[in-house]
Amino acid sequence: MRIETFGSCVFWHHWVDVTDDEFPVVGDCRRNPPVLTGSDEDRSILRVDERTSRLVNFGEWPSTCGTDWCGEFRQGGTP
Repeated sequence: MRIETFGSCVFWHHWVDVTDDEFPVVGDCRRNPPVLTGSDEDRSILRVDERTSRLVNFGEWPSTCGTDWCGEFRQGGTP
């Protein structure tokens, strides 16, 4: 049985190699738009916009290991 993991999925964006054998590669699942994080109540996760010097919310894709999997796998190629 072949396991379809993020590492070979078209929606997965690889961004770092980790030397730990347990988690060899890390990236973002970009199947869906980034999720908005941050709020006025939780300023610890707000970022400063360098152009305006204002605090802003930002979005993030879920970070995953290349060996993880989900139910929306699509073989690498064109999304």
